[in-house]
Amino acid sequence: MMGSRVSVDAGLGLVALSALAFGTAIALFHFTDPAAAAERRAPSSSGVFVSEMSDVQRVKVTINKSRTFRVDTAFSSIIAGSPDIVDVKSLSDHLIYVQGKRTGTTNVILFDSSMKQIGILDVEVTIDIGTLQQSIQSSTGTRGIRVSASEGQVVLSGMAADAVAAEKAMAIATGTVPKGGVVVNAMNVAAPQQVMLEVRFLEVARSAGRELGMNLYAGNSNLTQVGNTGTAGRPVASQTPQGVPVLSTASGLIGGAVPFGNLLTNVLRTSSGTSVDLLLQALETKGLVRSLAEPNLMALSGDSARFLAGGEFPVPVASTSTNGFPTVTIEFKKFGVELGFVPTVLSRGVINLRVEPSVSELDFTNAVTIQGTTIPALSSRNARTTVELRDGQSFAIAGLLQTRNAQDVQQLPWIGSVPVLGALFRSASYQQKETDLVVIVTPRLVAPAAPGQQLASPLDSRLPANDVDFFLNGQMEVKKRYNDYVNSGGDIKGPYGHIIAPDVRVSAPPAVVTDQPVVKTLN
Repeated sequence: MMGSRVSVDAGLGLVALSALAFGTAIALFHFTDPAAAAERRAPSSSGVFVSEMSDVQRVKVTINKSRTFRVDTAFSSIIAGSPDIVDVKSLSDHLIYVQGKRTGTTNVILFDSSMKQIGILDVEVTIDIGTLQQSIQSSTGTRGIRVSASEGQVVLSGMAADAVAAEKAMAIATGTVPKGGVVVNAMNVAAPQQVMLEVRFLEVARSAGRELGMNLYAGNSNLTQVGNTGTAGRPVASQTPQGVPVLSTASGLIGGAVPFGNLLTNVLRTSSGTSVDLLLQALETKGLVRSLAEPNLMALSGDSARFLAGGEFPVPVASTSTNGFPTVTIEFKKFGVELGFVPTVLSRGVINLRVEPSVSELDFTNAVTIQGTTIPALSSRNARTTVELRDGQSFAIAGLLQTRNAQDVQQLPWIGSVPVLGALFRSASYQQKETDLVVIVTPRLVAPAAPGQQLASPLDSRLPANDVDFFLNGQMEVKKRYNDYVNSGGDIKGPYGHIIAPDVRVSAPPAVVTDQPVVKTLN
């Protein structure tokens, strides 16, 4: 074992040269080092060695700090097992000076003048635990976290106020320990908090449209179209057996619906079978769509949670197989009401939320047909953000106000631009759509129900309708009549049921225990 040896004579010479400096250092150490003061107060760790071969005393020294130890038996020389960990000096034949140089463990062996071992000092050099504990307490605001060092490791134990405080304490300790040091997290988080997130998707879509058009249609008995002005009515070249043309019209309003506000009349009919018809359309439409989704989800502080109420639809995807031939695989895409969030309860009741709500639905209006397979589009509204709120506070994390106006005028060239008269050769339509969307989140700190406490559900007081209620009364579900009967008291008047009457003594059979509830008959 490599070590450094210090003789007493060399130590005494050192004392003679710098007695005042070492005396001041020793005095400061004994009055300022908490660990040394604790050892002086404890009789079992006074720093005095017994002159026995087997005596070993274990001590801790803070890195870059020093301690002195007194030996009750005079020694001649001392040897440090690892001089790179500790620096040892003999201040006298009874006093040892030990300074920590880097974290680790080693020993110091004492010999007398005949080189006989008289004691062993096991030294563990640790980081400054007191300073680290003060830094953690001032940064986290909690005094429940304890810091200790053992076997070259820093151990954090005790009770942290929340997960954020524990994470911050670990970060401080990791940055304090020397390179290669290990920090052990043995902390407990007090009362894990649970957060329930309420999300509200509110969407209102309004639409309005006006359409006014005149369409002149000319044709002959051979179903040959002679002329057509405007596009308000798109004719189909067919006639009834009586020779009346049959026209099918399409509107540019909501859903491409056929408007009912049209007038079809015959303007001119000749003996050769040629006829001129007039289709007059005048229509005003209004639409209102309200959408509300309120998903709720709960998670522990610091953990993630995800919720989906919807489904998945197949989407064919083209790919290439291993042999180079094209293949088609199926992928499933999610749709519906989806909510994902990560809550973190901070100090002073503040809740940090990383929230990602989404509402999507299948859109067959914009569907795509590939080789006979119809693939619907996906209409979605989603948001992703991070906010901080207190318990019960609400915040509108996203919103949209969208307005779309569309005007369409179709006419015959030149004639349709003539004032007043041009209205007979012109079709005009106007559409306006407005969409209002807002996403509101509300976090709440919640606790589970007490043991045995029943939680209510929407089906507790409802029953499926029977044939009479469904077919005659048009009810799909009914209230539980038994609950109403009992809650209202029914036809019972006065005291009723099992009454415990101590003043009434009823002789009970031998096998029946006395003082059981009895039934009293009331007049």
